[in-house]
Amino acid sequence: MAEPVIVTVRYTLPGAPDTDSLHLELHTRPGAHLSIMFGEAAGSKRDGTAAPVWLPQALAAIRDAGPDGLKPSQIAELVGRDRRTIRLGLRNAVECNEVTYRSNGPHSVYVCDAGAAAPRSGCGF
Repeated sequence: MAEPVIVTVRYTLPGAPDTDSLHLELHTRPGAHLSIMFGEAAGSKRDGTAAPVWLPQALAAIRDAGPDGLKPSQIAELVGRDRRTIRLGLRNAVECNEVTYRSNGPHSVYVCDAGAAAPRSGCGF
């Protein structure tokens, strides 16, 4: 079994003294993935959790793609994430009517339909 990996994160709010910093130590296995999102920098969704930092870029690309939309793999390549992360991250955008997911097997795409319902208020986009 591989030796555990220790990841140390130290974060201090801008302008705060170093003694007010957050120090977090994670013990994990090699190959594990770590994501850190900060609410204000990333934008907050309606449920108070942070929206992915790549979301605005993904939404702009989906809009720019027009009626043909973009496959999750295309969005993943564009923003440097995997397809699963894209699908999870865009779930809230679909629920808020910001984008539509057209499920069609390997040809499934995210689109911004001009005729779709207006985005729901309070979605945080």
